[in-house]
Amino acid sequence: MNQFVGKVCPYCKGEFTENDDVVVCSECEMPHHKDCWIENQGCTTFGCNGTIENPELMSRKTDSPDIDAEFNIELFPSDSDFIQAYCPACGSAHDPTDMFCKHCGHTFSLQNLNTVRQVPNVVGDQQYVGGAPQQPSYGLASDGEERYIVQNIGYYQRKFHKMRSGNKSTSWNWVAFFLAPYWCIYRKMYGIGAGVLGGAFVLSLLGVIGSVLLLAGYVVFGIFANGLYMQYVQKQNTVGSSLQEPMLTQHIQKNGGTNTLSAVLTAIGYAALVRIITL
Repeated sequence: MNQFVGKVCPYCKGEFTENDDVVVCSECEMPHHKDCWIENQGCTTFGCNGTIENPELMSRKTDSPDIDAEFNIELFPSDSDFIQAYCPACGSAHDPTDMFCKHCGHTFSLQNLNTVRQVPNVVGDQQYVGGAPQQPSYGLASDGEERYIVQNIGYYQRKFHKMRSGNKSTSWNWVAFFLAPYWCIYRKMYGIGAGVLGGAFVLSLLGVIGSVLLLAGYVVFGIFANGLYMQYVQKQNTVGSSLQEPMLTQHIQKNGGTNTLSAVLTAIGYAALVRIITL
């Protein structure tokens, strides 16, 4: 920790002190406050895909001599149980062999796990990397899609993967079922959200029949919501892939992530409108 005292955290711009909990990026070795890393959901260096790393473990990796590429050591998952890795999304510790974060659901890639030095080992017909059996990538999302999802990346990556692998457009979403128009606006699908809200308003004026149709509509929307969101993310990612900086960053800020304020204000405005009409 002493080597970071007096240096500045790139996220909060505050200087590190002796008592600060400091982590570093596994790729660019940029130091951050651990809380700042978690709040930013990753390294602040633009374009860096490094994962959260303990400075002491990083130092041991840097100081350790290179291992002969032809020297193979048989390692098994149990051999690396004492090593801790950190989730790049929420910063919580996890077992190096885990495929998903138990706290936030973020999906890990074996190539990016913070384990011991990655040394190929062959045992029988199965190849081991860094003490764990090498497994195929899940391909949960196309490259770059996570920068437009931002919140609950692991959940939507798994949903997208299931729909793509099964060539489906349906996947149940409870939040979308209960809060259909507001969920759309929260996910920045403003046009769809406005359409759903307008339809809900019209049906609410039709009495019992309208209420039944409204419930049926919400059920249908809960079934197709993830498919609609996957198409939206795919479209935005395709556009973003053709842009250069600073246009790319502006496009992500405008069309990616979530908009809680707009969703809340829409809900308040709609409630006020219904109240005025029913007076």
